[in-house]
Amino acid sequence: MGSTTAYNAMVTGCITFLLLSYAIPICCLLYKGRSNIKHGPFWLGKFGFAANIITLCWTVFAIVFFCFPYTVPVTKGDMNYASVVLVGFTIYAIIYWFARGNKVFAKNHDIEKEVEQDLLK
Repeated sequence: MGSTTAYNAMVTGCITFLLLSYAIPICCLLYKGRSNIKHGPFWLGKFGFAANIITLCWTVFAIVFFCFPYTVPVTKGDMNYASVVLVGFTIYAIIYWFARGNKVFAKNHDIEKEVEQDLLK
């Protein structure tokens, strides 16, 4: 079905983007403040903050190590291109956000204003 290098690249890419899918909401949560969200049944209080920090540290550690090449010496045929894909996707996401995303996605205060206007009608 393909080479070992291609298989390893697919697995590494999936793991890397899965870790990022956990890390991005945690970064947003820590940026906005943990007390600014409704507490659910699994609210851990101060332990939750520690869990968030540990998760972010593990994500950075794992992504760095998952981007290492699989063999030494490295050739272009057995290089791990997960870091290239990660950087490429990040650049694409930033360009998309400034070109279209920030105009299309509604912000919280915009939604609240819409609801208020609907209630006043």
